Amino acid sequence: MVEYLKWPLSDWYVCWVSSGRGKSEERLLVWPRHRWVFPEYSYDEVKEMLSSGDFSRVVGFREEEDLEVLRRVFEEWIRDVDRSYEVMEK
Repeated sequence: MVEYLKWPLSDWYVCWVSSGRGKSEERLLVWPRHRWVFPEYSYDEVKEMLSSGDFSRVVGFREEEDLEVLRRVFEEWIRDVDRSYEVMEK
């Protein structure tokens, strides 16, 4: 498990939970602070959000406050997943 953001330094707890069964099976937990919900998003869902620039499906997302932080973390996670699978393929 790799943590990207965590409370109390952020309004988000974001971490990677690896399945090891393929990129599309990788999951990113994106939990908003002060909410009793625990959503997770697949590699493909995160790629789609980055591609479209639409993060509205993220529970608790506030565009003004969260866009840049989540974009940066999502991009970092995608790079990490891609690197991880490149290493496994060698």
